[in-house]
Order: sequence, then C-alpha cells, then structure tokens
Amino acid sequence: MASNIIGIMSGSSLDGLDMALCRFDEIDSNVEWSIVASKTIPFPPFIAEALRSAPSLSGWDLMHLDSRFGRFIGKETQAWMNSHSLKADLIASHGHTVFHEPSRGFTLQIGCGANIAF
Repeated sequence: MASNIIGIMSGSSLDGLDMALCRFDEIDSNVEWSIVASKTIPFPPFIAEALRSAPSLSGWDLMHLDSRFGRFIGKETQAWMNSHSLKADLIASHGHTVFHEPSRGFTLQIGCGANIAF
C-alpha cells in the first residue's frame, strides 16, 4: 500500500516554512520511501516578527498567533499542492517551537492543526 504524506515544519532560524511530500510504499513488510517534492516558503516579515516575539506574548496573544499561523500553514500548503498538482493522504505538521524545556517536562509548538486543515 502506498501513502503520500506532507511533512511541514518551521525552525528557529525563521527562514521559512519547510514542506516535503514523501511517498511511502510497503513492499514485502518493508517500507520504502522517497521525497517527491519539497519547498521552503520564506516567511513574510510580519509572520517572522510574530514568531520571533512569540515567547514574550500573553497567553491570549499566543493562542491568537497559534490560530493565525495555522491558517498561514494551511493556505501556503494548499497553494503549493495546487500549483504542482500534488495529492496527499495525510499532512503532518511539527509546527513552530515557542518553548522547549524538556528538563522541566514541557515543549510548545504552535500552528493550529484545525486551521491547517483544508
């Protein structure tokens, strides 16, 4: 069985939104994979600045950014898929890390999945 999955992430470098469409094939109980297409979409300045300031936002403003960033991810992913006639069975997003303190037992990534869905 074959699956086409788009993986999405944003790193702390704030250079852009990284997307890759990967194909996974199960052959005789083994999984083979390949990258079909990939792209980095540079962040518009207002998105980069909002993500840069995320750690100092109030809870209310951080949740608003989570929602807005999810819509941005969804819109950009849909545009990329449409412009290249790409089809995906699943979309997985790591989101953008705002806080990462594993020694204290928490991490927070934003980019609301409900708003990515289209």
